[in-house]
Amino acid sequence: MKKKWWHEKIGYQIYPKSFLDTNGDGVGDLTGVIEKLPYLEQLGVDILWLSPVYSSPMVDNGYDISDYENIDPRFGTLEDMDRLIAEAKKKNISIIMDLVVNHCSDQHAWFQKAIADPKGPYGDYFYLKEGKDGKEPNNWGSCFSGSAWKYDPQTDMYFLHLSLECTSLFPVHQSQNTAYQSLIRFRPGVLHFYPYLVLFLSEIVP
Repeated sequence: MKKKWWHEKIGYQIYPKSFLDTNGDGVGDLTGVIEKLPYLEQLGVDILWLSPVYSSPMVDNGYDISDYENIDPRFGTLEDMDRLIAEAKKKNISIIMDLVVNHCSDQHAWFQKAIADPKGPYGDYFYLKEGKDGKEPNNWGSCFSGSAWKYDPQTDMYFLHLSLECTSLFPVHQSQNTAYQSLIRFRPGVLHFYPYLVLFLSEIVP
């Protein structure tokens, strides 16, 4: 087997919300991660894997992202993220961030534009389908419970949501792919992005 860059590295995953709270609001934050970098260095950590810290209504613990280009205020600011990247680099710790490419929050601007105009360009970003005989488009179940389809009275259509209040994204739309490429570049200094739930990117709705 050909050796990969991570094969001899030590990784440490942090879920920031429950890691270290530095401002007393009961929620862990990026400053808390920064404060613990010396400890991680002592442990011999080479790679810090950071669970989502993007803007989110937190229905799915941060995996329901409403803005891929901003940090949720609960965790801090973009400046805090840049400081974490810079301080980690000084200690030779690389950062991997979760990037949820399978779905986004139903509060994301893409989805809000899609339901405002299903025939417009953002309508193609999602699985928006008409019902069949007054029911869901098919019998798919969500990853948690119940139907994978949720009715939207504004459009009189159903949208696919395999994960809680997250709207499943259609993976082959070129404009969306271009948008994701931009997101991957939005924080220079991040070593890599972990494409969360990428296995669902082959969803084809009959």
